[in-house]
Order: sequence, then structure tokens, then C-alpha cells
Amino acid sequence: MGGPLRRPRGHRRRGPLARPAPVRLLGPDRLGPHAARHGRTLRPDEPLAEPVLRSVTGRTGWRLVSYDDPPHRFHAVAVRR
Repeated sequence: MGGPLRRPRGHRRRGPLARPAPVRLLGPDRLGPHAARHGRTLRPDEPLAEPVLRSVTGRTGWRLVSYDDPPHRFHAVAVRR
């Protein structure tokens, strides 16, 4: 088989693939009950806590646009800046 496909020099993406897709973080339940099942309490410095996730995504060139932690799921969405 041949090597990886490469775009010609100077070629730019166009159309729907021009922007990177958002990153979605999903979970079957909210973070607090999940931590409790593992014998822990949810701390404010948890990696998926909203302030921490917002800070981490901001430092790495992403922007957290949605954060939802209702009883039945966990859902966060970040987009490239």
C-alpha cells in the first residue's frame, strides 16, 4: 500500500472540514454520584469540575462552550479557538 495521503503545498481546506470538530466529553451519570460509588467525595479540583475544565481548555487553545451535569448524565463541549 502507498504512504499517507498528503495535500499539495499551499492547499487549504474548504467547506465543512475547514473548522475542527468540537470535542465532546460524555458520561452516563453526573460526577458526584460516580465519585461516591468509588468511595470519594467530589472535590473542587477534580479534572472534570467545571472551573478546572474551563481553565485547562482555555490554556490549550480550546473554549468550553457547554457544561452540563444533570443527575442522568455528564456532558461538556469545547471548540477550538
